[in-house]
Amino acid sequence: MFNNASVKIKIIEKRFIQFVKSGYSRKILEFFRKNSALVVVIVATFVIMAGNLSTDKDRQGLLFGYLEKEIDNKAKIISRVKSQSVQNNLLMAPLAMASSLNENEGIEATMLSDEDVAINQLQHQVLTASTPPDAEKLLDQGADVAVYLVKEGDSVSTIASKFGITVNTILWANDIENAALIQPGDKIFILPVAGLKHIVRDGDTVKKLAKEYEADEQEIIAFNDLPANGAIETGDELIIPGGEKEEPDALFFQERNYYSSGVAGSGRAPSIIDRNPKGGHVFPYGYCTWFVAQYKYVPWGGNAGTWLYNARAYGVKTGKTPKVGSIVVTSESWYGHVAIVEKVHSNGTITIAEMNYKGFAVASKRTLSTSSRVIKGYIY
Repeated sequence: MFNNASVKIKIIEKRFIQFVKSGYSRKILEFFRKNSALVVVIVATFVIMAGNLSTDKDRQGLLFGYLEKEIDNKAKIISRVKSQSVQNNLLMAPLAMASSLNENEGIEATMLSDEDVAINQLQHQVLTASTPPDAEKLLDQGADVAVYLVKEGDSVSTIASKFGITVNTILWANDIENAALIQPGDKIFILPVAGLKHIVRDGDTVKKLAKEYEADEQEIIAFNDLPANGAIETGDELIIPGGEKEEPDALFFQERNYYSSGVAGSGRAPSIIDRNPKGGHVFPYGYCTWFVAQYKYVPWGGNAGTWLYNARAYGVKTGKTPKVGSIVVTSESWYGHVAIVEKVHSNGTITIAEMNYKGFAVASKRTLSTSSRVIKGYIY
């Protein structure tokens, strides 16, 4: 046994001497000499990570905590939201069989802070509620939109009075042209504002806006806390209290270079939502708003139920007729829902692409009847 060990040691010594004579050792030593600082950093990194792993402390530290946050945050979001799942989930029960959207697997996610996770978790509880939450309470808690279930005896004016907003706010938020068309069982969007929103464009003045929206100039100044002279700047968001507005024949963006492939030279008006989506608003990952904003230019923020209202404030055309590539807005959840129209079929149905309908962060497709009363309108 001892002789065998001695023989093995001699063999190892012989091979080591041959390695030294071969010249490889000089190359290795030269590498460490030139990159000594890098080697020290790498060694120190592994020592710190090993220490954190062994003690399970300082998980939010400078090195390990950062890596853990970047890698695990998406899983944490999904885990937290799924833990709040509710039976008879309104969003998770599809109206028609949906298929997976494999082409979306590589979409880059917008990671959330812990505060964002908490906020979105609260929203998800409302989104997935099987019974209507109290719309007034929801708005009092700071929600930017709530869905109201129309009851027997309701009218647009009584609903507006109930929430302390204007009739025109409800009409704009739901793209309703005839207030008499609402009926018991409908779900309509309620916003905590008392007028129409307008994004200030070049050449706008309070006087012009008052005339355009058939509103009072001084009320616009007072409601938006503007200087006494009514000074405004391009890009400002204004609420026009009591404002009314007819659809313009030509939208402001028709004169700008917003053409995208398949639009230029086609003879139809260019659509602002067909611009590069990367320049639009950033929405939290996993929601229907985030999914649509990956493919469409959405300069406004807010939950899905505010999109018709906000789109019109930007001068974007909306309507009741489905078109391929348009954004469809529905009242299928208590914060609203948005999707992209992929196909318009001759049998009165549309195929839409969406997220967060079959499950959180799940992209899917389904068919929806164009006569469905959950459809509030389309953004072109």
